[in-house]
Amino acid sequence: MRRAGAAMIAAVRAHAETTGDASVYALAMIPPPAARSPVPPPGRPYRPRTALLATGEVELSWKCDNPRGAGGTVYEVRRTLIPATPTTPTSAHAITEAFLGVTGVRRFVDATIPAGSATALYRVTAVRSTARGEPALFVVNLGVTRPDLHAPPPPPPPPRSTPPAPASARSPRTGAPWRCPRRRSRRSVPRSPSPSWPA
Repeated sequence: MRRAGAAMIAAVRAHAETTGDASVYALAMIPPPAARSPVPPPGRPYRPRTALLATGEVELSWKCDNPRGAGGTVYEVRRTLIPATPTTPTSAHAITEAFLGVTGVRRFVDATIPAGSATALYRVTAVRSTARGEPALFVVNLGVTRPDLHAPPPPPPPPRSTPPAPASARSPRTGAPWRCPRRRSRRSVPRSPSPSWPA
């Protein structure tokens, strides 16, 4: 009896879901199923980890807390590059955001970083069907310094000039400073014996 009743309820629910006609529950005197509560959007990625590979690629990984029962979450990765040298908006390395791709895991490898980039800004967004989470920005320093972002070194101190000699130490004729004459070494001259006079 229970099996027959369960089979009838399953058939009614299948017919209602297939045709979209909810009135079949009233005809079969079966309560309609409770409406499912909407699943919240995906979480925001956090705690990034970056690694510069030997091939010059950047490996980016993160964590993200998604709602329970929410499957099919993927992550969109976008990148903004800041060049090492100041550029104009029309240059090839202008600061623009580029779409890199989508990954189904919390890890992405960027293999398209051009040479001369100083900093990369990654924007990672969790996406599930039509629901989008809050994006997260990760800053990655690539080890190239920009001269316009760093203050120039201070100039070297001026050489010390010898103070002029006072007027009393200058020659009245030429005006040149007096120079102390070198002392001559005194050599010891042997004394001749005093003559002895006869008495």
